[in-house]
Amino acid sequence: MTDPTPAPAGDPAAAAAAPAGTPAPAVTTVAGALLAGDPAAPAAAPAAEGAPAAVDPAAAGEGAAESIALPGKDATPEQWAEFYAKVGRPESPDGYEMEVPDGDDGAFAKQVAPLLHKAGITGEQAKVLSQGWNQMKVEAEAAIAEADRAEIARMDTQNKAEAAALKNEWGANHDANMHFAKLATQQFFPAEQAGAAISALESVLGYRKTIEFLHGIGKGLGEHDAAGLGGAGSGAGPKTAAERLYGASS
Repeated sequence: MTDPTPAPAGDPAAAAAAPAGTPAPAVTTVAGALLAGDPAAPAAAPAAEGAPAAVDPAAAGEGAAESIALPGKDATPEQWAEFYAKVGRPESPDGYEMEVPDGDDGAFAKQVAPLLHKAGITGEQAKVLSQGWNQMKVEAEAAIAEADRAEIARMDTQNKAEAAALKNEWGANHDANMHFAKLATQQFFPAEQAGAAISALESVLGYRKTIEFLHGIGKGLGEHDAAGLGGAGSGAGPKTAAERLYGASS
């Protein structure tokens, strides 16, 4: 008697031992199906996510593998222009899309675009360059502002120290001497520009030398009737700024 228990599917030995006339078991493995050429075989497993898809060379087209050769040293301007166009240079300088910082009128970007185009810079390269330039500009402006703040703080400390020293040196005459300095300021500087003018002097000379300079001029004006511009009844015309500062010319 034969064993009624069916042989395991896909077992070659069991298939050989099966009685004649018994149908061969179906092939169930993918590899076996491919080797046996079974049209009912299951489809191949899909490629893992992220894996590159197979490319049929015949379907890729004739220009798919085209390489871009760098022109030789004797290349013509036309050959270079063709090369630049292939690698991504815009047709004209107006084709660049460079980032412009807030508040910038874009004048610099327009000026530099022809140079980028002449050098063969691509559109993407121009974007990277503009981003880098903008960042450098922001950092440079921040550094300058910080240096200005530090210099102002240094000058303020120095001027306060000089003011205290001068006041101590002048003692009881401090207010009278400051009056002469103010007299010179009022005489030679327009009211709306006096503050800026004095600050400019102070930034170069410092507080002490600025006050002493103006005090000397104001004292000379007071001694020669500065308020009357030449003295009442003297018959002389108004004195010029040069005469008041340096004396009458010989």
